[in-house]
Amino acid sequence: MIFACPIRAAVWLGMNGVVVKRVLGPFTLAELAQAVVMRVEDIELYEDCGVLQPARRRLGRADRTAYHAEHVERLRYIKRALGCGLTIQDILALLDPAALLPAKDVRAIVQRRLSIVRQTEGEDGATTQALENLLQGCPGTGARRDCSILKTLAGPG
Repeated sequence: MIFACPIRAAVWLGMNGVVVKRVLGPFTLAELAQAVVMRVEDIELYEDCGVLQPARRRLGRADRTAYHAEHVERLRYIKRALGCGLTIQDILALLDPAALLPAKDVRAIVQRRLSIVRQTEGEDGATTQALENLLQGCPGTGARRDCSILKTLAGPG
């Protein structure tokens, strides 16, 4: 059974009664902001910083651009990473396609951020706890595709 959703998403009842939601697009900037519950200004900032890929040209419309499902997924990734205490610079390093960091380098980025946060926030702060939780299941070995930190930031799916 598929339900209509105002932000161009397909919602259906999956296995075991689990509701599955897939964002479809294309979106305007305002629709994208609504889909990810984020301010338009923040999305523009992430695009300007290079953390969010630019909107793509709409098929058949040379003067118009649109955002798509991959933009939604990237913004959700950014929100999770920022919520864990990582900075835009950290996120850029994690997402850099040229770097393709192995798990030990990803762990090192998070450990570096944790040591900085501990100095400013202390041991019991929420950001300290979030970063420690990211590191908890990460052995820091193996390939990028096996990195528990990147999997956590990527979210479900």
